[in-house]
Amino acid sequence: MKIAVRNLQKIVKINRSCLKNLVKKICNFLNLNKGYLSLVFADNEVVKELNRRYLKKNNPTDVLAFDLTDNFQPQELSAEVIISVEKAEENSKIFSTDLREELLLYIIHGLLHLSGFEDKTSLQKKEMRKKEKEIVVYLHKKEKKLFYSFLSYSSR
Repeated sequence: MKIAVRNLQKIVKINRSCLKNLVKKICNFLNLNKGYLSLVFADNEVVKELNRRYLKKNNPTDVLAFDLTDNFQPQELSAEVIISVEKAEENSKIFSTDLREELLLYIIHGLLHLSGFEDKTSLQKKEMRKKEKEIVVYLHKKEKKLFYSFLSYSSR
């Protein structure tokens, strides 16, 4: 899996190497082993515009996942996950979570969408939350160093 990271925000500093290793672990866990994944870290303004343009929703959201897979090579992922760091910061304060944990949850959530998980119904949401928790627990146990070192930040 080839992973590209683009940082369009100034809230956190991202350790690209560490993040790529962590995302590869998540992708392996989800059997997303071939293809290309672009991760974009942005602010609410960028995410709101993408949400409006592509999903016809006029508000920022936490994460957007776009499957760009070519019909001729469906076994290889081609996707982009856009994450609002600003929304993660807001939600980390609301839910009393660490910003790293919130961002990691958004990455996992986006990858689960790309793996076929949906969250439109309450049953789908329940299944997705269960899988998110399973991945977080796995990473926390097996990859604790990566889990906490993919970004640094200072509270605003």
